[in-house]
Amino acid sequence: MNIIVVGLPGAGKGTHAKKLSKKHGLVYFSSGKLLRKTAKRDSSLGTVVNRYIRSGQLVPDEIAIRLMREEIFKLKDEDMIIEGFPRNIKQTHSLERILDELETGIDLCIYLKVKEQELIKRLKGRRLCPRDGSIYHVKFMPPQKEGICDKCGASLYQRQDDKKDVIKEKINKNKKDMKEVIAYYQNKEIFETVIGTDKKIKEIQKEIENLIENEIN
Repeated sequence: MNIIVVGLPGAGKGTHAKKLSKKHGLVYFSSGKLLRKTAKRDSSLGTVVNRYIRSGQLVPDEIAIRLMREEIFKLKDEDMIIEGFPRNIKQTHSLERILDELETGIDLCIYLKVKEQELIKRLKGRRLCPRDGSIYHVKFMPPQKEGICDKCGASLYQRQDDKKDVIKEKINKNKKDMKEVIAYYQNKEIFETVIGTDKKIKEIQKEIENLIENEIN
């Protein structure tokens, strides 16, 4: 089974995709994690990706698609769960072509729908580890020691695009792109919406689990 988890920034895509990958033995693909890994490379591509990430800009589609294609082809015979990709209709069509080459496809698209006010609250408090990509939140999921990653001891940082003055702009841009992605998968009848506002993580996870069980059965 191949699953994608889509949603606006801060919707909780990574949190739920990781849990699902462990429970169902799915290979976990994260476009954000892949881009951060690439940004650490001592190469011209790594330098370019790092510049985009540090400035808070989206990495161009051509680079994101190329990296995801390489990663998917490495583990082409495995069932997978992908989050953070596709972000727009161009990436959606590219993902379809990649999977067509492997003679497979998406079985389920889960859309995490969260109100804008809640997204802003989550993004403002988000902190990341520059070494291992771990994600924390100053209120909802703080590290044991303030500002320090629990796993590796690195100093956490706030992404440029997680700062208040750019969050709304980022959400509005993603809304437009996400509408096209949603419409595409709705037409393929593999689309499900899970409301993520004012719910505990366990409640949301249970709803997603029920969708997967229905798909399997």
